[in-house]
Amino acid sequence: MDRLITSCITVLCTLQRCVSENITAPTIDASMDLAAKMLEMNSTGKLKGSSGGGEGEGGVAGANNPNAPLYNQLLECIQTLKSQLVRAA
Repeated sequence: MDRLITSCITVLCTLQRCVSENITAPTIDASMDLAAKMLEMNSTGKLKGSSGGGEGEGGVAGANNPNAPLYNQLLECIQTLKSQLVRAA
């Protein structure tokens, strides 16, 4: 659980940095994808990598994972924010 909370804070810090600094669209895109990937690894309960895709419908969290609904909602929000930031950059 500590890793999941730390990953959520990392996503927020990445978002704050993308908003407050003059960062190019490709850098925003890569940074938000990396933050989402870090969140994914900790949401699935696996220590090294994960199975499945990363982004996309259904996310990576399977039906047996209690964090699946939360992870999928967070991923949707991250992707929406990323799209908005890239357009604004």
